[in-house]
Amino acid sequence: MSKPASSSFLVGRAAVSDLLSGSWPTESFEATFERFAKATGLGLVCITADGVERVARRPDSPVLQLLLAVAQQSEALHAFERELAQRCFAAAAAQSCEARFAELLRVQAVPFGPDAVVLFGYCLDRFPTSHDALRFAHAQGVSQARALEALRTTSPISPQRFEVYADLLATMLAAKQSHLDVVHDLELQNRTRELLLAHVSHELRTPIMTSALRIQLLLDSELSDLDEVRRQLGLLQSSVADEAHLIEDL
Repeated sequence: MSKPASSSFLVGRAAVSDLLSGSWPTESFEATFERFAKATGLGLVCITADGVERVARRPDSPVLQLLLAVAQQSEALHAFERELAQRCFAAAAAQSCEARFAELLRVQAVPFGPDAVVLFGYCLDRFPTSHDALRFAHAQGVSQARALEALRTTSPISPQRFEVYADLLATMLAAKQSHLDVVHDLELQNRTRELLLAHVSHELRTPIMTSALRIQLLLDSELSDLDEVRRQLGLLQSSVADEAHLIEDL
């Protein structure tokens, strides 16, 4: 058995917990998972810390299809996935876990942010023998011929290729996360700019409106009191100075 990879699929500024809780569009990463599954033929499942399955792309390999066709195996698969995910959560930070479903199909679990685990694989890593078929048939309660047919028509993936696929998944998720981070930063910049413009608009409007009112008061008066006129003009000059200082600060 090859040694599980120790890298984890971490996420950046847009947290995967937001994705899984629904405040972030699920399709952001689901499309990446879909492309990976189609390109490699591997299955992939994303499970949250509370055991909720968010994304599932299981392969249509003859072995897995036979297992799911056997009574109770569908629930057994879900229980296996939840148990493996919990093992991964309980392990040291950024540490992957690995197990075999029905003692045959290799599945690796890798942390995906703080609140989720990605399980991928669901594949054979070697060509099965007649002894494997006999043991598999006995364990699953099917005929040896049926078990042997399913095993021999499922292409194995070597440990070396499996590690290449693991690196590919990490690269695809990192690239997608980088894209989401850029979009997140642009949206943040736009919101900051809108707030700044709203604040500047308010700060500039106040002295302008004050000056406009003072001018209107002067126009409505008889302008016979020169002292009052000078006082009002002085206040206007002060308002203009305040606005000039504000513009300089900006």
